[in-house]
Amino acid sequence: MSEKIDKSIPRKMFDIETTEPPDVCPQCGAPLAQETGPYLVATRRGRRLTDEFVLSGSFGYLCPECPTAVIHLPELSDMLYGVPLKPGWEAGPEFAVIGLIDLDAVPPDKTDVPITNMIPQLLVPFEPDEGEIEAREPVDTGIERTLYFAGDDAPPENCMECGRPLVLDYGPYLVREVRQWQGDVDFVMAGPFAYLCPGCATAVIHLPALVDVMENTSEDFDGSVTLGVLGRFNLEAALPEQIPDSFEELPPELLVWYPNARRPYRRRKKRPRKPKPKRRKRRK
Repeated sequence: MSEKIDKSIPRKMFDIETTEPPDVCPQCGAPLAQETGPYLVATRRGRRLTDEFVLSGSFGYLCPECPTAVIHLPELSDMLYGVPLKPGWEAGPEFAVIGLIDLDAVPPDKTDVPITNMIPQLLVPFEPDEGEIEAREPVDTGIERTLYFAGDDAPPENCMECGRPLVLDYGPYLVREVRQWQGDVDFVMAGPFAYLCPGCATAVIHLPALVDVMENTSEDFDGSVTLGVLGRFNLEAALPEQIPDSFEELPPELLVWYPNARRPYRRRKKRPRKPKPKRRKRRK
């Protein structure tokens, strides 16, 4: 694409549903330039945000003359729903592009760091055109939160404290695995198991999703331990030089502790019941 297009500026986003790709800017009429991304795409079902995906493809266009982005919806839909998703991923029937990930902003010494670890620093958000639904409300990831645990199969939708719709958050989080007689083990986990409230200081952990993430990433996890979430690493406030190559190297000063955790989850293995011995009747 043209070098004079600045990918670091926020843009107003327009969705185009025509069969043919867009060719001119809907605001100024200048020819559009295709930008393959990557983009951050959120999917949802009704008012509930399901999963977020980092996608690159031929569905995005930028205007070189004004701050406008155009998304070709048929192309994005084919890419999002035309391939099978990994286990545990959920793509809702509605989707929206949150913004463009500016790869030009990656520091030279961080080129080996996974892009998903630097999304808070690299994401250039799009402003939806009037009439478009917003993918998510902004949430403050740097505050202490009261922690709840939800054990239903369906992910939580509304905040237990204020009733507002929750926002799916990938973290990363500090998860503690409590092992009897062996000592506790802490893990840094990122995945679709946490929900934050944009209206109050509440965090909700979806236990089935957390267990799925643990089973897929930890070889030693056997389901017979106590799980707890200690806090969230606030990568949004991190400087570029503070972003490590792996989650295990995250500096402790970025951790926001959740001191008011409620009802940690205990999952026990079912043990077969021993048959009760039959009592003999005493002879008179």
